[in-house]
Amino acid sequence: MEPDMSVMLIWSMAAAEAQATGWYEIEPFHLICAALKFAELESADLDKIGDAAGHRDVIRNSHQRLRNILTDPWEIEVPGTSTPFRRALRRSGEGNSSSNHKGILHRSDTARTAFRNAQSLAKDDGRTEFDMSDLTHAILADPNDWILRAMGKFNIPCGDELKERRQFLVEFSDILEQIEPNGLLDMTEQKRISADPTVRVLMDHIYSGKRPVLLIHGGDHSASEVVEDLARLSKYKSSKVRIARINSRALLNRIAEDKFFSVSNLLMYLTDRSSQGMVYFFDMIHRYLSESISNQRFVSQFRTWLSRTDNRFVFALPKSQYDNLKDQEDWDKRFQIIWIHCDPAGSIAEL
Repeated sequence: MEPDMSVMLIWSMAAAEAQATGWYEIEPFHLICAALKFAELESADLDKIGDAAGHRDVIRNSHQRLRNILTDPWEIEVPGTSTPFRRALRRSGEGNSSSNHKGILHRSDTARTAFRNAQSLAKDDGRTEFDMSDLTHAILADPNDWILRAMGKFNIPCGDELKERRQFLVEFSDILEQIEPNGLLDMTEQKRISADPTVRVLMDHIYSGKRPVLLIHGGDHSASEVVEDLARLSKYKSSKVRIARINSRALLNRIAEDKFFSVSNLLMYLTDRSSQGMVYFFDMIHRYLSESISNQRFVSQFRTWLSRTDNRFVFALPKSQYDNLKDQEDWDKRFQIIWIHCDPAGSIAEL
């Protein structure tokens, strides 16, 4: 199986990295450094590379696929985590080689093994070529000690921890919905979202707030639209904000129908993942507080857990439900409340 153009690109970048740091052979961490550097490239630089190679679309698609696999399952945000991780991976040749070495650099045995593993990944996926995302996955899935230490510094999951998280994702696949905007954000949409005060206030609180957010909405501008706009803007700006929506219908169905379903496991999982940069969005929070919709045991567990949440959790409900429950719930003390209104000029956020 042949490598595609993206592999040839990071191969050459890895060779330059190895030579610059005094190595006679290309090691797996050189390839990861090159892949991370490529993932950090902006659109203009990508297009220059693509135009020079005569394959702009191939380069862009490889770039997006690589970013996707860095985020899931490896949870490497670009550039927030990728840049310090890449710098931590760099190491000198430890005196056994010279940065003045000008010969052709070949791959080490471990790097060759990574290439073979990448080929197997692509073959299992029914593809005829393997790309840089396959190679990156192959190396991170079986890291040597040097890469493993760097992964540990940035809480990048590996080994048993990665297996455990994947098991959770399978168990809760119907409940957790990653908000992944498709396509590029054009200038008009970027300006519209950036000018939306609701999005700005929400983003500021996610970064620097203490309490969970409660979005109260009505009229023409829903909380879901605000959160989706935030996800789109975050993706455009390559920020650390990743958002997953809790599918309330699926969750309540599991509670009602699956007697083995563990609510506590789910809530503990969400708390653990939120500390690693994930933001969770619960729309229609009133459904989780109503014993007539869920059940008494769940409501009790949910209330207890709710008191322990922080700014990485966003909840929402319509104004009509807020009015119905405001005498029963201590909203102001528990949440940072953001009101969403809509007028002809656009949305207005109020704290």
